[in-house]
Amino acid sequence: MKDAYMIAYDISDDKWRTKTANKLVYYGFDRVQFSVFMGTVSDKNLAHFLQWFQKNVLILAPSTSVSLIVLPLSIGQLDVMQLFGASEKLDLDMLTGRKHTLIL
Repeated sequence: MKDAYMIAYDISDDKWRTKTANKLVYYGFDRVQFSVFMGTVSDKNLAHFLQWFQKNVLILAPSTSVSLIVLPLSIGQLDVMQLFGASEKLDLDMLTGRKHTLIL
C-alpha cells in the first residue's frame, strides 16, 4: 500500500545532505523545498530509506548535526494544503499518485 509522507531534514554536512536528498528521490520522493520532500511511496520504500538513513547518516556521521522528521499525510490534508510562492507550481495530483499518463 502507498501512503503520502512529508520528510524534512536538517543535516549540517554537505556530503550527507546531498546523499540523503538523492536517496529520497531514489525511493520515490519529490523535492518541494531545499530540505523538504513529499511523496506517495510504499511502506517498503519508506522502511528502506529509514534503514539506510539510520545505518549511514546517523552512524557514519556522528559529529554531524542531524535531524529528520517523517510526517504521514492523508489525501484530505493534501487537498486542503495552501501553496504560496514557488510552491504554487507543485503538482499535488502527481505527488499523491492521482495523476496518470495514458498513451494511445
